[in-house]
Amino acid sequence: MTIQSVPQQKRTPGPTGLSSARAIQHIRRSPLNAMHDLVQTYGDIVHVGLGPYHIYLLNHPDYLHEMLVRQTSIMRKPRTLSRPIAEFLGNGLLVSEGAYWLQQRRQIQPAFYPKRVTDYAQTITGCIVEEIATWQDNCIYDVDHEFMKMTLRMVTRVLFDTEIAGEIDDVAEAVKTLQHISYQQGQAAIPVPAWVPLPAHLTKRRAIKLLDKLVMKIVREGQAASNGETDLLSTLLAGVDDTGTPLTEQQVRDEVMTVLLAGHESTANAITWMCWLLAQHPAVVDQLRAELNRVLCGRLPTHDDLKDLPYNAMVVKEALRLYPPAWALPRETTEDTEIGGYPIRRGSLLLGVPFLIQRDSRYYDQPESFMPERFANNAERHLPQHVYLPFGGGPRYCVGSTFALLAMQLTLATVYQRYDLQLTADHPVVFDPLLTLRPRYGVHMRVTALKTGY
Repeated sequence: MTIQSVPQQKRTPGPTGLSSARAIQHIRRSPLNAMHDLVQTYGDIVHVGLGPYHIYLLNHPDYLHEMLVRQTSIMRKPRTLSRPIAEFLGNGLLVSEGAYWLQQRRQIQPAFYPKRVTDYAQTITGCIVEEIATWQDNCIYDVDHEFMKMTLRMVTRVLFDTEIAGEIDDVAEAVKTLQHISYQQGQAAIPVPAWVPLPAHLTKRRAIKLLDKLVMKIVREGQAASNGETDLLSTLLAGVDDTGTPLTEQQVRDEVMTVLLAGHESTANAITWMCWLLAQHPAVVDQLRAELNRVLCGRLPTHDDLKDLPYNAMVVKEALRLYPPAWALPRETTEDTEIGGYPIRRGSLLLGVPFLIQRDSRYYDQPESFMPERFANNAERHLPQHVYLPFGGGPRYCVGSTFALLAMQLTLATVYQRYDLQLTADHPVVFDPLLTLRPRYGVHMRVTALKTGY
C-alpha cells in the first residue's frame, strides 16, 4: 500500500502572535510607514492576521496582476470600506459590483472618451483662470482648498452643465469631513452602525445632507432642461438599463454624487502635491517655465498645445508616481484562492499599494527623488505592467483618468506662467492617507505674481 504525500501550500511571510497585533495597530496609526516596514521586512507578499481578520500586502507586479486582472471575478471592494462611503455615494460606480457596475460603467464611459475630453479643454482652462484670478499678489493661500474649489467648478460645469459658485466652499469642507469620518469608520475594529448618534455620525449626516441637497438640485435642473445636451448628466438622464428601463432618479443621483466627489477631489489632491514638489525643486520650475514661455509665449494653453509641452507632462507623471491620490487599491476575496502559490482565504483583505511599488528601486532609479525626466518619451509605456498605476488597473481602472490628466496639465501650464508659489516656513505639511492621499492640514503657499504671463 502506497501512501501518497499531499503537497503543502507555502506559508505566507508575515508577523505572527503579538507582532501581528502590533503591526495592525501600526497600520491603523501610520499606514504608509507601517506598510513600507512590512514589505521591507517580509518581501513582496505579507500576511498580517489577527483572529478572523486577514490582510495581505501585495508588492509585486505579478501579484497585482492576479488581484486586478486575472482573478477580478472573485474580488470586490472591501465591505468594511464600501459601507461607510455607500452612506453618501449610494450604489454609484465606486461602490457597485458585478453586472450592475458594468452597466453603469458603460453609461458613464463615453463622457470620458478622448475625443469628448479634448472638447472640455477650453472650459477647464476657463475654470483655472477664474480661480487664480481671485489670488492677490504676495498673499498666502491653502492651495489644497483653492484647487478643490477649482476642480469642483470644472466637474460641475463640464460634466453637469451647471454652476455651484455660491456653495463651493461648503462643498469642499463637506468632502473633507466625509473623507475623514468614513476612513475612520472603515478602520474601526468593531463597526458602529450609522444610526447610532455618535458626534462623528451626526457630523457626517450634516455633510451628506448638504451634498444631497446640491446633487438633487443638479439632477432636477437637468430634468427640467431636457435640451438634448451631451454632457454626462444629460446622458444619465436619458440612460436605460440592460432591460431598456430608464434609470431611476436615485440611480442618477448616485452616479452624479460619485462623479462630483471622486472627479474633483483626487484631481485637486494631485495638483496640490505637484505644487508642493515644485516649490522644493526650483530647477524643475525653471525648466517647466522655460518650456511654457517658449511654446505659449504668455498665452493660455489649449489642448493642442499639450503635445508641445512634454516636460509639463513629465512633471505631472512624476508627481503622480510619488504621491498617487489613490495610494492603496483594496480588494476583498469572495472565494478561497491563492496568489503566487500562497493560500488566500475567502473574506481576506488584499492591498496593492501604488505608493510603495511606485517607489521600488527594482523599477525606478533613485526612487525617492523627484525627477520628471524619468518619464521622457513616455517612458511609463516601457515599465513592467502594474508598477506605475496612479489610476489603478484592470477593469476598474479610473474611468475619469483622461479628464484628470488634462486638468492637471492645463493647471500647471496656466498657473506657472502667472504665479510663483512658495511654501511657508511655519506651516506643517502632513500626509493623511485616507480614502485618497490628502494633506492633513492643507498646504499653505505664498503666491507671487509674475511680470510675464497671459
